[in-house]
Amino acid sequence: MIETRILEKVKGNWVAATYQWNDSQDDALLITRASNVPVTFNDSKGRKWKTAYRIPSQKDCGTCHQRAGILSPIGPELGNLNRAIVGTEGKLVNQLQLMRAAGLLNVQKGAQMDQVLPAYTDTNNSLEKRARAYLKMNCAHCHNVQGFASAQTISLDNNTSLNASGLLRHRKAIPTRMKTMGEYHMPKIGTTLPDKEGIDLIEKYLNSLP
Repeated sequence: MIETRILEKVKGNWVAATYQWNDSQDDALLITRASNVPVTFNDSKGRKWKTAYRIPSQKDCGTCHQRAGILSPIGPELGNLNRAIVGTEGKLVNQLQLMRAAGLLNVQKGAQMDQVLPAYTDTNNSLEKRARAYLKMNCAHCHNVQGFASAQTISLDNNTSLNASGLLRHRKAIPTRMKTMGEYHMPKIGTTLPDKEGIDLIEKYLNSLP
């Protein structure tokens, strides 16, 4: 384990905290400044990577975890939770229904209980649905009207129409920002290595647009 991040609600306000685990893996200490940790690992395709993993500072957390300048969770949302999971009896059950039955979910009037965020890795979904789901998960928490990047001419929630999203206008810049690590890389926080599969998906989608 490298780090543990939490959002805790204290007296009605959200507070972010990041803990860095020690080498013996028996304790994690609260840090306020960012920290770089050398790591070597094999990914799901068996490829070996060696990099400096960056643990975000407490201030960094507020870059993504905010709404209209106020620290707040960016998930989970109904669309993320609306899926089948293995229940207590070993049978598949809808996660939203399970949470409601356990008193863990207080659904407000008008909430769209049927919305589902497609799995971007599932090729049974269309290219558009997969790409928009990827952008929703990795980019929309900043690129929305109340997010950190609200001043930009791009809004990447999957429910935003194509014309209003800014994807057509920025179709050439987006893959470049995803590929190039450094100050201008996107996502701005929490990325150590480029996501090749994600980049390929977004490029394929953007190239398919009229």
